[in-house]
Amino acid sequence: MDQRFHSLDGFIIANLIPSNNSNIHEIIRKDQVQQNLLKNDLVTISSKNPIILKSKILANGGLYNISVILEKSTKGLKLDYDKK
Repeated sequence: MDQRFHSLDGFIIANLIPSNNSNIHEIIRKDQVQQNLLKNDLVTISSKNPIILKSKILANGGLYNISVILEKSTKGLKLDYDKK
């Protein structure tokens, strides 16, 4: 599971839900359900429009390694290079 998110207000709020019903991950927003997203497809979220992320990967339990990359090209950030 590798996805790009864009936050309109600087907040990334995601409820992670285990789901044994699917081999793909689903991203659910108030206005739509997104499936079969490509790695570079951008999902826009905000504190007022958080997402629910359903995935079979989360159904296994245990510890998860979640990494965030702040991209140099992001508006509102002054970075010399991408930071992980």
